[in-house]
Amino acid sequence: MNQFQKDLSNLKQNQYILYILIFTLVTIVVWVGLNLVRSQKTSQISPELKKLAEPLNPNLNPKILDELQLKRDYTDSELRDFPVYSLIVEKNGSTRVVTLEESRAAAVAEQNLKQSQSSR
Repeated sequence: MNQFQKDLSNLKQNQYILYILIFTLVTIVVWVGLNLVRSQKTSQISPELKKLAEPLNPNLNPKILDELQLKRDYTDSELRDFPVYSLIVEKNGSTRVVTLEESRAAAVAEQNLKQSQSSR
């Protein structure tokens, strides 16, 4: 009978270990499943990206090409008379708008000032 009690005790201990292993396995399966569901919800592609990923239409619209040909070309003399403005931010924080010629003249003056200071 002593052997029988040892075997019964050993069997109960093995059964307890089996319950712990089954519980651990169920916990791991539930954990992995929840992580998969959560990752599917958070890694969806936004509709904007889906629209941007659509393939381009390889066919050219002849009406648009005709409109491009009708656009006016500017000559060099017209482009020389076209003013180009620059926004200059001074070191003290003030801003001023200058034309391209004024900004070129200011750059030349600054370069001359640096050269004169370096030659002293």
